[in-house]
Amino acid sequence: MKHILLIAVLIFISSVSLTKAQYIEDALRYVNSNTFPNQRAAGLGVSYIGISDDFASLFINPAGLSLVANDEFSMGLNLSRNTATTNFTTNSLTESSSYFQPTHLGFVAPIVGTKSSVAIGYMLENTFNSLYQYSNNTDSARIATTPSIVPQLVTGNPEFANALALAYFDSTNQRYGTPLLRGMVQQGDIRERGAIHAISGGGGWSIAENVSLGLSIVGKFGSYSYANSFLERDAYNIHTVYDPNIGATTTDIRQIGINQTIDQSILGIGAVLGLQSRYGENVRFNLTVKTPTYYSIEEDWSQEFTSEFDNNDRFSRNSLGKNSYNITTPFVFGAGISVHVLGITFTAGGEYVDVTQLEFGDAATDGLDQFLGSKSSFSRYIEAKNLEIRRQLVNQTTWGFGAEYAVPASPFVVRASMQSTSSPYTLDVPGAAMSVFALGGAVEIAPNVRLEGAVRFLSFAERRSFFDTFSYTLNNTPKQITLGLSYRN
Repeated sequence: MKHILLIAVLIFISSVSLTKAQYIEDALRYVNSNTFPNQRAAGLGVSYIGISDDFASLFINPAGLSLVANDEFSMGLNLSRNTATTNFTTNSLTESSSYFQPTHLGFVAPIVGTKSSVAIGYMLENTFNSLYQYSNNTDSARIATTPSIVPQLVTGNPEFANALALAYFDSTNQRYGTPLLRGMVQQGDIRERGAIHAISGGGGWSIAENVSLGLSIVGKFGSYSYANSFLERDAYNIHTVYDPNIGATTTDIRQIGINQTIDQSILGIGAVLGLQSRYGENVRFNLTVKTPTYYSIEEDWSQEFTSEFDNNDRFSRNSLGKNSYNITTPFVFGAGISVHVLGITFTAGGEYVDVTQLEFGDAATDGLDQFLGSKSSFSRYIEAKNLEIRRQLVNQTTWGFGAEYAVPASPFVVRASMQSTSSPYTLDVPGAAMSVFALGGAVEIAPNVRLEGAVRFLSFAERRSFFDTFSYTLNNTPKQITLGLSYRN
């Protein structure tokens, strides 16, 4: 009886857990960039908005391209190492991972006879590479009170109650249940890979003596992959009682394993508009607007479920499918100012985004009708996530300041900045605001050729969800070392 019950439960899980893989954090991946369009912008952070006068302007404020009076070529690379600590039911695990990627490649050309320039280039906009573990494996007393994943999934989806005909029916509470309630050691390994790449073309045009406008169109493409290997084990032999009321026993349960994969292909398009005004040679004021980016997501998912028992019985079930949906990001409004005093350029900048305007749309799937009887159920689930976005998210702000100093009578330039980004959630975990501290600089290694570099230290925490009802806290402390070359003719 127990084996039949578990098979029914696993069939149930396979029909709903991964196909409903879209959480709020899945959409938030597309709102904020975790990289930079060149090494100078890396060193100055969001305060670069206040300067905006080189290739990076193409992605931040294209009006600043009008200040590029000579041909400019720029490219760069980045080495990042992330240390991630998970906290799951009071237990902590730490994992580190490293990756090496290009940051940008671009070209700016002035339009002869005008105070205008055009640019085209590539930028690595987001990277998703990470590796981490989670576990509740602390002591037997704590494990005995820790809920199992199985009843959470069963009771959370009443439309599937009929699919659990061999589960017991609780006539008092009028619902189906399972004897696997708690007492299981839970652990998992998660791997994320992928990136969003941006290719942009645009220009900045001087419309008055000290005023410029700019526009760039940004096409985006990329991929995201997610793998979660989850295991529940009866490590302390807690399940040893036969319950005659339900006619089932959990005596010989050994473990339940769930292996999930998600592979996404990503296409998107958006635009950046900018205004720059200048007051003499020493003061600049910049305004930027990033339009909503429209993303189209194609998603392949697969999952394998296994149950193993002390008598060596083993049962497995595999399922796979395809989902597609769109994500539309909100407008992002930015402003910045720079002041050049005593040889030092002081900069400040900020961005504002109403994250409640983030939205899933046009959901479709090929893998649910055999379970739900209607493919529209996936669309209803997506709409429920949009409602959660409006209820759980708030406005998000990023602010920062920095400074740049060209060392007199030397080929060196030094930079430094600090910035902070507020949490997008109404209620969030401690440390959810992202802080970034950066040091950077440049050295002229040949006429008109600069070697640019920066080191960035980031820190932020986030809540991650899995199987709809479980979550853990992820504390990230990435460190980024980036180098690039720039040439101005």
